[in-house]
Amino acid sequence: MVLKHRNAPRFALVAGVVGILVLSGCAESPGAVPKTRDLEPTSLSAGAEFLYECLAEFGWGDAVKLEWDGVEASSETIPDAQYEHFDADRSACMKRLDDRTAAMSPREVAEVYRHELETRECLIKQGYASSTPPSEQEFIDSYFSSPWMAYDDSGIDLARMPQDEWKQLNIACPQPSWALGGD
Repeated sequence: MVLKHRNAPRFALVAGVVGILVLSGCAESPGAVPKTRDLEPTSLSAGAEFLYECLAEFGWGDAVKLEWDGVEASSETIPDAQYEHFDADRSACMKRLDDRTAAMSPREVAEVYRHELETRECLIKQGYASSTPPSEQEFIDSYFSSPWMAYDDSGIDLARMPQDEWKQLNIACPQPSWALGGD
């Protein structure tokens, strides 16, 4: 998930979460984030949805925009005088997400693995190469230090891929994620 900041270099902040996988049963887990929107998601990332909703809780709902690939903020919607306050609230929201990720159980990580394998098969059907994935146990063991991701393994060159093509590929082959959001 990316917190995108357009037209303002001072907003060059990137949240390193690729997207958020919605895992079955996570609502019962301690610290899970309850679903707060019943509408069909605007974003392909539950993490972006989470970040947007968290920022809205802090009062920034009108200042940020939920896009298909992240949350966008700009100097047009966040005045200089409010930037430090916004940045503190953004950091608090990212900490909530990071804390939830760190609390994932092996069962939840295994669910991410199953989704990564589904994404891998989809990418292969779309014509992208893939090496042999790690075993489930290897995936779980390396999840917090050097996670394997089907998209990274596919060799996709984002620098050469048009954004519309990237979006369509993400729609066809959703990216699993590295944290838990709400369904």
